[in-house]
Amino acid sequence: MSEILTFHFDGELASSHRMNFYEAARFQYAAARLLVKLAQFREFGRFGQRITSSSNYDIEIKTHTKGSFNINVEDKTPQKTSNNSSEKSKTLEPFIDVPLSSLFSYVADRLLSKSDESAEDEEGAKVNKSLSVNEEKILNNVLSGTLNIEETPVEIRDIIRKHISEINRKNLDTHTKIFSKIDDIKSQKLVAMSAPLFKEMATPLRTSASTLEVQSTRRGKKTSLVFIDKKIADEIENEKIDKLPTNISGNIKQLNKDNGYGKIQIENGLKTIGFNVPYDLLPKLKMILIQGLAENMVDIKAFLVRDQADEVIKAIIIDINIPKNIQQ
Repeated sequence: MSEILTFHFDGELASSHRMNFYEAARFQYAAARLLVKLAQFREFGRFGQRITSSSNYDIEIKTHTKGSFNINVEDKTPQKTSNNSSEKSKTLEPFIDVPLSSLFSYVADRLLSKSDESAEDEEGAKVNKSLSVNEEKILNNVLSGTLNIEETPVEIRDIIRKHISEINRKNLDTHTKIFSKIDDIKSQKLVAMSAPLFKEMATPLRTSASTLEVQSTRRGKKTSLVFIDKKIADEIENEKIDKLPTNISGNIKQLNKDNGYGKIQIENGLKTIGFNVPYDLLPKLKMILIQGLAENMVDIKAFLVRDQADEVIKAIIIDINIPKNIQQ
C-alpha cells in the first residue's frame, strides 16, 4: 500500500506559491535523507551513514499540487527489501511493519514539545489551560468533520492545526507492541540521526514560510502528523538530546494524562523542567505516572534535553518507577 507524505508550507513567500531556492533545497535534502533512513530502519532496524544506489528506496517526489506550497512524496513500496542481495538474505520480514508516517511520527513525538492542555497538579486542579472554551469547541468541530480547517478563524488556525497533529500522533499507541522492538539504544540512534535533519527541514521557516505541516495520505484519508511554526523551529534549533538515558529522581508537579506532558521537580526541588512521555510508551507508563503525581518522589529513566548552555530544560521519559520505600 503506497502512502503520500505532504510537506505543506504556509505564510511568507509560500503564501504566493514561492520559496527561497536555497531554503527549499536545504529542506528537500534533509527530508529526503530522513525518509530514506527511516525506510532503512523500518526494514532492518538500522540505517547507514551513506545513501547509495543499493541502499536507496522507492520514495518519489510527485508533481506539486495547488496550495500555499506543497511538496508531495510517495512511498511506493513500504515493505521493499534492499537492492543489495546480501541484505535481502538477512531478513524476509521488515524489522517493524508500519507505514513510514508512523515511524516519522515516532521520531517527531520525541523531538517536539507537547501542549499542556488539561494538565493537572497534585491536587487534581487544572493548570495552564491553553485553549479557550470557544477554541476547544472549534477544535472538536474540526475533529468531527463538521468544520473544515480552512473555515476556522485565521488568528487561531495555527494553534488548532498544532493540536490536531498532536492528537493524531496519539495513534502511535496502536503500534505500542510493534515499537517495543525498538530498544533504548536503537531509539536513541534513530532520534540522534533525525534531530539534525529536523533542524534542516525547518530552514524554510527563516524567510520562505511561517509554518510547516506534514501530512500523510493513505487509502484516501489525509492525516496531519506534525505542525511546526517559527517558535517550535527555534526550539528544535537550540536543543540537543543526550546520547544516553539518565536515571534521576524527582517530584511530578503536573501531568496531562492524555498526552504524557508534565512538569517534574529535580535536583532536590531546586529545578522544575517539563517532560514528555512518547505516545507509544504512554499506555504502559500511564498508571504509574498518575500514581507518581500523588507521591513525593519517583524514579525516572529519561533522555535529557539541553539548551545551548548545556542546561537541562526538559526530559523524554522512557520508564518510571515508584521507590519501594514509598510503595510500602
